[in-house]
Amino acid sequence: MSYIDNVPVIIGHKKGVDKNNSSSNSTPTMKHTASKNSQTNNEVDMRKIEAGTIIPPKINLELAQAIMRARNNKKMTQKELARRVQLPESKIKDYENQNSNVTVESSVLQKISNVLGVKFEKPAPTYVTPDEDEVGTI
Repeated sequence: MSYIDNVPVIIGHKKGVDKNNSSSNSTPTMKHTASKNSQTNNEVDMRKIEAGTIIPPKINLELAQAIMRARNNKKMTQKELARRVQLPESKIKDYENQNSNVTVESSVLQKISNVLGVKFEKPAPTYVTPDEDEVGTI
């Protein structure tokens, strides 16, 4: 005699479904976490940075002054800007201080740009050739 089990195995329930009622016709929820096996430009750049061939861009005088000028034109404090872009106030201070030696992050610069309504030019990274140790701008 063979026995076939036709009872579905429920992995999870949708919201509003009674978990104690096993006779309900609920559909199991499944999560698919498959991802691409490809590299992003950021991953390639990070590998080059680790190899010492690209030095990431730092805050320069022009960018620091442009951010400060745009913020002041909107009559915002650093604290207000930080709250609106959802970053710590120290990050805004670093971006407005050209001596802070902070690496410019595209995502942070974009958030600041969106809130202030001004487009900022991201400084170009510096390229160092591994053989000759020559420095140049990309």
